[in-house]
Amino acid sequence: MNPTHPTPSGPITVDTEAAFVGCLMRCDAEAARELLAGMRADDLASPIASEVLALAIGLVPRGIAPDPAVLYAEARRTGRLDTEHRHELLTDWLIDTYRAAAEPIVGSYLKTSVLEAAYRRALREYAYRILTRVDHVEASQLADLAALDDRAIDLQQRHHRATEGETTRPITPATQNESRTGDFSAVSESRSSSPHRPGARGGNTRLDLSQGGSTPASTHREEAA
Repeated sequence: MNPTHPTPSGPITVDTEAAFVGCLMRCDAEAARELLAGMRADDLASPIASEVLALAIGLVPRGIAPDPAVLYAEARRTGRLDTEHRHELLTDWLIDTYRAAAEPIVGSYLKTSVLEAAYRRALREYAYRILTRVDHVEASQLADLAALDDRAIDLQQRHHRATEGETTRPITPATQNESRTGDFSAVSESRSSSPHRPGARGGNTRLDLSQGGSTPASTHREEAA
């Protein structure tokens, strides 16, 4: 479960990865596509957050907003809820994360934070490999050992673009089969003169994902005029 802090109005997430996914769940399909552009599921360290992000990456190119009820239904359709434990874990995580989700307007900031954390992890892994191998490789291999690997370079570039405030606009794959679930990093990107602010989905949603059926029930409060 993502760490939360209880408050009178409900739990507040202190996990940036969960906050990013929660923010994504409040976006419509168009805003979600822009927020996901350049992202990969393995950019997230949390296994459950990464799995939910992979579900969203598989749905959004088809024009489907990553609503928590839709994510639950997709997880069930693809056989991810094969045990009672996995069912309870996912439903509880979706409910807690969505309740504590930030508004979509902060999505780009959270995206940058997620990419920064992933970049730092990649550099730590790179440094560890050097430390464990530097005394054991031939002198001719030291230059190759010191070079950043493709993963670290990729994250360095994507984090730089996010930090510089470049707006990403993904292009829908030609066919559904060409879309790689869990990976938006290969999507074409272009600079926009006016940054897009994702719009929030209408109203707050209270979910009961434990109910039977392929799609959980959801009750929406009416949005104030």
